[in-house]
Amino acid sequence: MERHAPIPTPASARPPRPVRRQSQRSQADPNADGPVPLCLADEYMMRIAPGWQPADEPRLHRLLAFMGADTPDKRDAVLTGFNASAAEVIQRGGVHVIGVKPKPGDQNVYNIRIPDSALAIRMWEGGMAPYGQFCLDFYDVDRKVSVNLPSGHSLHPATVPVPVPGGFQGQGFVPPGPVRYTSMNGGPLGPGYPPPGFPTAPTLNPPSFQAQAAAPLRSWERNMGLRAIPDGEEKWMLPQGAYITLKRVGHPDVVFQIPTLQPAFVTLQPQMGTL
Repeated sequence: MERHAPIPTPASARPPRPVRRQSQRSQADPNADGPVPLCLADEYMMRIAPGWQPADEPRLHRLLAFMGADTPDKRDAVLTGFNASAAEVIQRGGVHVIGVKPKPGDQNVYNIRIPDSALAIRMWEGGMAPYGQFCLDFYDVDRKVSVNLPSGHSLHPATVPVPVPGGFQGQGFVPPGPVRYTSMNGGPLGPGYPPPGFPTAPTLNPPSFQAQAAAPLRSWERNMGLRAIPDGEEKWMLPQGAYITLKRVGHPDVVFQIPTLQPAFVTLQPQMGTL
């Protein structure tokens, strides 16, 4: 049987070369031991969004083919044009990244220590301020790492009575069942809080958010259909000022509030007084 030597692949059909070679990376590059970006867009995203996974060669080939590189001799030109478009976007200010988790030592993070637990709940702006929301995740204080939703834990819009200073239409009652209210730093607000007879309202959440109370709040990753979430990557996006109930098997419910920032878009506010 006659054998034929393999035909070498033409240079124009080979995968596009990376934007920069592995040896050219700085030792301070956090992605130095990770995958190599094959286009400027991925190189930029890896710099501003830790954990960003660049396109591998087959994926980039499909993208270039979609952009018009239907023959090997067009690949270099299409890749050059794609990089030029990315450079123009970067020059104009780049892209708005949302949901990136805080870096170690970040002081712009709110936290609530979960009573009788080594875990805390973190809340940070994460680029969601223009949408009136905060990012949230669970954090292991002892190991100093974020964790996915712990077993036996769930988050819900608060439906237990929330204290309302000054009363609520004269209807005061004690929250049903064991509930522990916490301050922003996770400390209890006092023994027996709220005291018997303290005026409360059934909920302070908007009706549209309150309607979701029956089911647990799903994380972004769950809503996107991910079944296997990488360790420490799970996060939630919740409206500013919303009251949330943390439910834990074998523990009282914990009610806390999402922080509120100055609105991104300020409108004219009415003033009280005579004209």
